[in-house]
Amino acid sequence: DVVAEARAWLQKVVYIDVSSNAAFQRLMARLPRDLQAQGAYGDLPGWARHLLPDWARFFAQGYFPSWVEKVIYVDVGDTLVFGDIAEMWALFDDFGERQFLGGGGMPFRLPAYGPLQRRLNVTLVASGMGFNSGVLLLHLGRMQAANHTISLLDTLHGIAADMFDPEHPNLRIGMDSMNMHFARHPSRFFRLPCSWNYMPKAMGYEAPWASTTAWGETWSAMVSHPGLLQPFSMEHHCPGAAELFASNGLRISDRRLLPLRTLSDAPAGKSQMRFCRCGERIKLLHAAGAIKVQPWVSFLLQAWGAR
Repeated sequence: DVVAEARAWLQKVVYIDVSSNAAFQRLMARLPRDLQAQGAYGDLPGWARHLLPDWARFFAQGYFPSWVEKVIYVDVGDTLVFGDIAEMWALFDDFGERQFLGGGGMPFRLPAYGPLQRRLNVTLVASGMGFNSGVLLLHLGRMQAANHTISLLDTLHGIAADMFDPEHPNLRIGMDSMNMHFARHPSRFFRLPCSWNYMPKAMGYEAPWASTTAWGETWSAMVSHPGLLQPFSMEHHCPGAAELFASNGLRISDRRLLPLRTLSDAPAGKSQMRFCRCGERIKLLHAAGAIKVQPWVSFLLQAWGAR
């Protein structure tokens, strides 16, 4: 009986307020002092308020009910889901026997990661780019079996001095810490397909559409992103010769955003960019970072948010 089954699941719905959850607060007390985010949420400094949801997702196995074995985490406010979430859930079946965290690879390497990798002598997962923590698959049962809480705390205590600068606190410190942790334990990481955390920003050809500084004030309000023009036909767009020519014609001051000369310069060659197939349907769009302030992104999020 479908109704009875739905009612049974509704009885298992649990609301957890991490700002007052005792088990979560005990976990926070075990963090290095510089990385703690304790106290009333509104009274915390900005960087600490940002850390609270970070630690909530990364330590989920430490305070979720014991009957919860798997969790899909998705940021709210800058994501749009176009695919069937049941298909995303089925990705747990693709995990290797030691893998317990699935995340989407970053579309480009964050500048701060280079010095961190050298200081800590590690190589990031996801082809050296690291992963984005806005969309995650968490296998809590395996996390507990692997003593992930102890392992992560050991990493954080070892790298805290490198991660936190009180003069310039990094608002991505939670994600950065997790990237450094999984760089030490790469066998525990599963890379999500690009279509399930599609971030419309990247190096190379896509950079002119992603960079907030590449367009003048007159043009910026008219810019859209290739492949993301219609709500029911979102796809990963690979450029043709004319688009590559136009892309290279733009002047971009930041060398890291120089466009590709040819599609063969893309990470996976002519058939793919950012490990996406040309024309692949986007199942989850994630407007991570500053790109969400671009007019086309704001309009897209507002339009779908009003539905």
